[in-house]
Amino acid sequence: MSGFYIQQMASPETLELMRRPDAFVMLAQIALRARRRGSLALDELQPGEALIGDFRSIGLTARRYRTAKATLERGGLVTFKATNRGTIATLASDTVFRVLGINADEPAGAEATSERPASDQPATTNLKKKREKKERKQEGAAAPVEVFAALLAEERFRRLDAPEMRAAYAAWCQYRHEIKKPVTSRAVEMDCQHMLAILDAGGAAVEIKNRMDRAVGAGWRGWYFPDQPGQRPGQSGAAPGSARTADDAAERYRKTFTGA
Repeated sequence: MSGFYIQQMASPETLELMRRPDAFVMLAQIALRARRRGSLALDELQPGEALIGDFRSIGLTARRYRTAKATLERGGLVTFKATNRGTIATLASDTVFRVLGINADEPAGAEATSERPASDQPATTNLKKKREKKERKQEGAAAPVEVFAALLAEERFRRLDAPEMRAAYAAWCQYRHEIKKPVTSRAVEMDCQHMLAILDAGGAAVEIKNRMDRAVGAGWRGWYFPDQPGQRPGQSGAAPGSARTADDAAERYRKTFTGA
């Protein structure tokens, strides 16, 4: 038992959404994660809000994740807002799932039931904190990838919308997350401009990927150095910052994304 209740409504909207399983399972994830009144608010979310973005945890691909988001937003069930921490989903309707403890006239989860012994509360709270910390870590790596995907929909960056480009940039964002230097939204847009500069100069997607691979191998925090493409300006080849942290992250990157 998690200490709070979610009601699934027997409504036409529920039956309709069940015909779209990706959107249905995403809405269920949002309902489960939605902050309730009286719960711990370290992430500064408001009641009814949830951090999402770790689409693999519910068995979706990036494309199916975007389609499910569009379905929920179009149906008026959820609103979404991209932030540096990840995507914040806000429940906009209770026609499919009703989360008790969101509205002021409803009891919060701990108040709604007396079945749980008080002695078990500390262990449950610790497990909840660990789970939320793990979820925020996963969402932190996905946030810049979502910003990148949104930029690719704009006309100025449409030339970058290719599977190999998406894969290369997702790997780069994962590496930056591993060395605790996550890519910001502003940096994502600058990276897109750098990619266009390479294409305009006659380069190809493979050159962009090679530059990112080289930066990861060297432990750099940036991958685009037009003056010295083989070496970071002002560096003799040593990795900046913590060498151990960068080397470990680079090794994980190679194993995960190159199969080496």
